[in-house]
Parts: sequence; C-alpha cells; structure tokens
Amino acid sequence: MLRGGCHLRVPQRTFPDWLEEYRNLWRGWQEAGWRVIECHSSGQAIQVAGTGAVFSHDVRTVVEVAGVRDVLHERESIIFSSTPDGGILAIHEHLSPASVS
Repeated sequence: MLRGGCHLRVPQRTFPDWLEEYRNLWRGWQEAGWRVIECHSSGQAIQVAGTGAVFSHDVRTVVEVAGVRDVLHERESIIFSSTPDGGILAIHEHLSPASVS
C-alpha cells in the first residue's frame, strides 16, 4: 500500500519472467552501497489453514547504505500452500513496519 491508502497494482507474472530482473535490481542496490549487515528473527508463529499455512515473525535487520547503518523493525508473514506432488510452495510474502516497544 502506498501513502494515502492507494494500492500499487502489479501485473501477475510467472517466476521465470521476473527472477532475472530481480537479480539485476539486487545487484544494482549492492553496487549503490546497500547491504544487509545482520538479520534476526523472533516471535515466530505458524497458523495452519486447510492445505496451507501462514508463518509470521518479527524481523530486526541492520542495513548499510553508502556507509550509513540503519535498523529496521518489521513483521513478516509468508503464506504457504501444498502442491499436488506433496511439496510446499511459498505463494505470498509481506513485510510491515513493526512497532518497537
């Protein structure tokens, strides 16, 4: 969701279509001086629903951008679904800013 409550609509694409684009984007961030210094997970929870599940946790990440460090506190949720062949597939991931107490 963008500021003002507007949603960003992204065309649905298949994994192979956007994977190389994302890898190029990631390399660009790194070349610009962005990197993850450390990342910690806490408060993990799993909710099972039918043939799927939701994994959620708090994430504390230290990033560095052009030599300046910042600490991010986020809540992440990942939705998983079982596949016909018995596997597990992550079908959606979401990060939200977490309140820090």
